[in-house]
Amino acid sequence: VDRMVEALKAQDLSAICALTGNSLEEVTKSMHPVIGEIEEVMRRGGALPQMMSGSGPSVFGIFRDAPAAQRTFYELKQTNMAPELFLTSFIRP
Repeated sequence: VDRMVEALKAQDLSAICALTGNSLEEVTKSMHPVIGEIEEVMRRGGALPQMMSGSGPSVFGIFRDAPAAQRTFYELKQTNMAPELFLTSFIRP
């Protein structure tokens, strides 16, 4: 956790992405393949990590730039894979 906090403080996107992980994801994806399908759309769109949050049902992606995130958001919106979609950004104090 300390390394993630430091990466966030430093705004080091590469370190943030390298420190992400979810040990429950593979089991949950086998039961709910749509998680992997959503992640694949995000990966193709440029998400650096794309993964399930916690035990589900949320999936998120971190993008280096806003236009790529916006394109992927609208692509996912057209697929109807997810009942709810949110496009967010980091807040810098």
